Formats: sequence, C-alpha cells, structure tokens
Amino acid sequence: MNKGDFIGMLFHVRDYLDVSAFQCAGVGSKNAKDALLTLSKELLISIHSLISGVQGEEGFLDLIIPQTKYEKTPVEFLQTFKKYLEGEKLFNSKWQKALITSLTEKVASTIYEIKYLK
Repeated sequence: MNKGDFIGMLFHVRDYLDVSAFQCAGVGSKNAKDALLTLSKELLISIHSLISGVQGEEGFLDLIIPQTKYEKTPVEFLQTFKKYLEGEKLFNSKWQKALITSLTEKVASTIYEIKYLK
C-alpha cells in the first residue's frame, strides 16, 4: 500500500461513518450518531492536512477510494480501523506520525462513546 491508497482508505472510512451514523437506532442511538458524525468531521480535517502536507513535500498523489461496504457494526469497523492505524508505517515525518496518532486517539474515544455512553 502506498500513501495515496492509505489516504483513499481514509475517505472510505469517512464514507462508512457518514452512512452508519444515519443507520443508528435504539438505545444510545443519538450518542452513537453524534460520535460517528463528529469523528467523520475530524477525519476529514485530518485527511485535508495529510493530503496538503504530503503533496506539498512529495508531489501529487494518486488517490483510489475503495467502495464502501457495510459488513460490520460501527464498533467492529472502528476497532479494525484502529488496529490498522496503529500498525501504519508509511509516514515517516514527525508531523505525519503525530497526525496518525491523534486520529488513532479519536477513533478510540469514539469506540468508547458508542459502547458505553448510552
């Protein structure tokens, strides 16, 4: 996977969050919806920062955004995404690593909000 593929995957995650937020129903659904939409907005800000910075340093990236599939619950999806972010090794500069770490923390917080704040 290259940086363009990684950023494309971030767009895929953002799309999943947006659609999943509007499928929330039942106890705690308002909190889950708010948490997913908040993460979606924060993810978009992170994507913008990452694209701008990487393209400024390395030139234009080819982005491929995968088709969004809804096979998992939001918590399962975010847990998988968090593990993926924790193992990410494409970005080497301090600011890029800090951005990925910050995003990982936001995902963990969202998982907590969905699971326990009902």
